[in-house]
Amino acid sequence: MLAYAIMDSPKKIGDPNDSEMKEIEIEEYLKSYLIKPDKFNSICDEHILKYYDVKPSMKGELSDDEYVNLAIFFMQYSKHNKSKKTIKVNSNFDEDEIVLKAQQNNKLILIYATSKSCYYCKKMDREVFSDTKVQKSLNSNYILLEVDVDNKALPFNLRKYYKRVTPSFFVLNSNANLLKTYVGSWSKKIFRYFKREYKMISLGKVLGTFSAKKDLQSSPRPQVKRLNLITGYGIAFDKFAGKDLNKSVMIVGIKAYEIAKENDIDLVYGSLGENILLDFDPHEFKVGDIFYINNCAIQITESCTVCKHLSKFDNKLPKLLKNNRGLVLQNNK
Repeated sequence: MLAYAIMDSPKKIGDPNDSEMKEIEIEEYLKSYLIKPDKFNSICDEHILKYYDVKPSMKGELSDDEYVNLAIFFMQYSKHNKSKKTIKVNSNFDEDEIVLKAQQNNKLILIYATSKSCYYCKKMDREVFSDTKVQKSLNSNYILLEVDVDNKALPFNLRKYYKRVTPSFFVLNSNANLLKTYVGSWSKKIFRYFKREYKMISLGKVLGTFSAKKDLQSSPRPQVKRLNLITGYGIAFDKFAGKDLNKSVMIVGIKAYEIAKENDIDLVYGSLGENILLDFDPHEFKVGDIFYINNCAIQITESCTVCKHLSKFDNKLPKLLKNNRGLVLQNNK
């Protein structure tokens, strides 16, 4: 992943037409980054970095000659990696059969791009995929395809998204449309995000977003086109922003409105005080779980209490929605 970031990513270092200067710039970057690791100074993909801790400083551990050798290594690695493009590969996957199987079993498709020469692929095979819990989770939620990119072409026209880095993972829906790409190796701890990714995609979607400005005193909350979530503050311009960071966002599932309707209580969306309305019940998640909605991460802090003010709609409503109203979250990433 780092080799790709340095040599071929949008944030690549140096002028490809000036190899001497490029080698010097790579050496200087490695010195700066390894001595003082900083995610904000990283050139790796942002959507991957959020799953990794900041590494400890390597100050004093490498000599100047070793930094030079590292820079040369990355320069040579890129040349050898690009040479693989001349290898003729073929794919014998039956794409129609894979899609049909995914649709029949209500699963996503997970493509694992690997290589026999990939050290971290072998490490994942040994330490992650051999774990029975990981195997159970993957088999329950995904149609998993392992593709040796040295010998086979990636199915579903994924070649244009492949960054020539192994391992890489491609998550597709049951219609074979690409949902997300993950580049780099994963530990067992981090691999749980694939399970969460499956839940979030397969369970449903956002039905609406709502926010009440500070001068609004009554319910329901007005529907808005989008929410501007500010880390450590809450929803911009919302009347609850900055007050209790553990309760900066509230999500409600459509089930709460269905319970009300079954008891002859008609509520318009926004009446339950939600900021985000989902078309599935979020109560199957627990405190500490993280929801990824678009590029925003919000973490569950507690189940929402049923406020007495809901009785203004109907005296039965607070009791009916006990443990079913919604969840409160903090946006912390």
